[in-house]
Amino acid sequence: MESVAEKAVSDWFEGPLGARVLREEAALAPLALDDVFDRGLEGVPEADVRQRMSAIETHLAQLAKGTKLYAHVQNDVLKLKYYHQRYSNYLRWLTWTG
Repeated sequence: MESVAEKAVSDWFEGPLGARVLREEAALAPLALDDVFDRGLEGVPEADVRQRMSAIETHLAQLAKGTKLYAHVQNDVLKLKYYHQRYSNYLRWLTWTG
């Protein structure tokens, strides 16, 4: 059973202001991933690589929930796929060098 506070929070996110905040967070997520990726892969431990790949997969899943693939969304999807491929290759290299 939800408490009154939990219900108020869930109602807030379902309202127009909450929806705007969620849209803004979704818009900023690629920028955060860009910053992390720009730092490079050298010396990144396997656990961090897996965590970053999971974040990319989560963001791609959120983008897939949209009904239309607009140009700016397509650019984000292609960039995220590129990042995921780089992390996948790096993870494979880490396990190979063991």
